[in-house]
This record gives sequence, structure tokens and C-alpha cells, in this order.
Amino acid sequence: MGSDASYPVRSRLTASVERNGQVAVMRLEGTLTRSSAPGARLSILKWLADGPRVLVLDLSRLTVPDTASVTLFGAMADAAMTRPGQELVVAAPSLSVLAALERLSPRWLRVFDSVVDALDAIDGLVPRRFRELVPPWSGAQWQARRLVDQACATWGMDDIVDPARSIVSALVGNAVRHARTDMIVTLTQTSRYLLISVRDGTRADLALSGPDHPGFPGHRGLVLVHELSREWGVHDVPDGKIVWASLRRPDQASGSNKINPSGWA
Repeated sequence: MGSDASYPVRSRLTASVERNGQVAVMRLEGTLTRSSAPGARLSILKWLADGPRVLVLDLSRLTVPDTASVTLFGAMADAAMTRPGQELVVAAPSLSVLAALERLSPRWLRVFDSVVDALDAIDGLVPRRFRELVPPWSGAQWQARRLVDQACATWGMDDIVDPARSIVSALVGNAVRHARTDMIVTLTQTSRYLLISVRDGTRADLALSGPDHPGFPGHRGLVLVHELSREWGVHDVPDGKIVWASLRRPDQASGSNKINPSGWA
């Protein structure tokens, strides 16, 4: 994809656009505020009018202090729908922006973890990821297990749906108890593994070497994750942490899902 344009939208917000045929990717970089939102709106409308079949908004470098501003993206998606055969999708939002999109924008607005995932979906490929916003409510574990069921059914992974459900329940349960923030639960398929991750809004306090570590009693469920997963770990992200675990795909019969101690964080 070659860069078609790069220009300021407002003093603290810039937009750069790359287009390849019927697909354009617009990266919004900087801070989206009430004062810069009108300029962003005009830029998006300009590129929609230019006629790509799909406009992908890359929000990976966008800061949104007032999450009410994300209604802009729902409005722009509505505008795209007025043009037959055209769609606007959102990629790589932060956790807070993603939560606001889930609450303030149309349910049909498609949101992806990355631009790569968005482009895969546009090409009509089977999704490599399933992702869902899970609030810290009493049904959080049930909601996460339902996502596992959907992903495993789509990918033909019925043989590992039970351990996957147990792992996601443990990870989400710990996040509900300790983080008490919105979570993003993600299921990702690779050529060899099913990856399960839970992202929350607190920094990592796990640096464990095994189930006998003194830190384990405060994080119930991690013993189960240790027993069921191939390996697992935790790492910080700018607005929190991600705890993840992997299971070997059922079509990789030569492998085992027993944990490899060298994979511990």
C-alpha cells in the first residue's frame, strides 16, 4: 500500500491515508477532542466520498481523553452505509476507546484488534480472532465461555473447548476479583495453537515461577491455568496488562498441552 496523503486535521491530530484499490487505511494520530473532532469528521467524509469500498480507521496512535468523542466513528459508519457497497471499520483502539465504542456506537460497527485483522476480514477470510468486551459483572465468566464456544465451533476445535472454557473462566475470574475493570477477552488461532488472552486495566503484579509460589494464593485459578495450558504468561501494555495461555490445536496430534515450565513469565 502506498501512502496517498498525510496532512494535519487539527493542531494535535493528523491523518495519513494509504489506498490500495478499493481499500483505504486512514491512521488518526494524536488527540481526539471536541475541537479536533470536526476536522477528523471532514477528513473521513472526504475519503468516503473518494469512493473506496472499505475505509479502515487505524486508531493505534490515537488518544481520546473524552470517550464521548468516539460517537464520531459511529456517525461516520452511518454515513458510509448511505453509499451502497461501502463500509467504514475501526482497527486497533485502546481499551478505553473500545469500551466506549461498545457502549456508544451502533452494534453493527465492526471493530478489529489490528489493521491486519481488518484487512483479513475484508478479504472474506475466516477470522483469526474473536474478541469481546467483558465488563466486571457477575456473568463475566459465562460471557467469556460463550465466546470460547463460538470460536471453537467456527474453527473446528471441539476437542479442546472444555479446557479452553476452564482457562478463560479462571483468567476472567481473576480479573474480576483483582482488576475490577473492563476486560477484553480474545481468542486467536495460529497454525499450532489456540491462544486465550484477557486484557484488563491494571498493571501486572504477576511474576510467578509455579503453583507453589507465594503469589498464587492471591490469584485463584492460576493453578488450573498452569495445569491445562501448554504455556502462559503476562505482560504490560500502556493501559494495563494481558494475561494469556495457549492450547495446542486438536489437529496437532503429536503435541501435548502439558505446560512447559520454561514458558512461564
